Order: sequence, then C-alpha cells, then structure tokens
Amino acid sequence: VKLSSKTIAAEGAKIGADVPGFESFWACNEGAGAQRQGLNGVATYARAGTVVRADCEPLGERELDKEGRCLLTDHGAFVLFNVYVPNSSGGSR
Repeated sequence: VKLSSKTIAAEGAKIGADVPGFESFWACNEGAGAQRQGLNGVATYARAGTVVRADCEPLGERELDKEGRCLLTDHGAFVLFNVYVPNSSGGSR
C-alpha cells in the first residue's frame, strides 16, 4: 500500500490508520530526490496520552529525513526509534 502524509490526514479512519484509544505517528516518504513517493515509511502506534513528543525528522539530515525511514517517539521513561532499513542489495548506500 502506498501512503502519503496527505492521505493519512484526509482519510485516516477510512484506511484504518485511526485506532480508538491510540495515537499514531507517521514518517512518510514524500518523493524527495530519487525516492518514489509512498514506498518507504514507518508508523508507531501508542496508547493515547503516553507520548511526550514525536519527530518524523529526527536525524537532522534533510536528505535522509525526507525518505520516511525513521520516526522518534519520546515516551518519557524511554525514547523509541522506529527505523526502516532496506536490504543491502541496493548498492553502497
């Protein structure tokens, strides 16, 4: 399934992204650079009210952050990094 942040915002309930009692946080690939939109991305679901902050661009490198491969959620007692790592057959990257 290809998703974008616009689709999630507009149709979250329809596509099953909204779950009662939970908050969802998303990092989506919006098609930056050579990346094709909607092919990479991660989501973290947490019980409502348990996340202090979330950051879908936590790496501090715009080129990497726009690929939608990393999402940080701060839960107070711990910080979770949700990371998508592709297989190594794609070259030196």
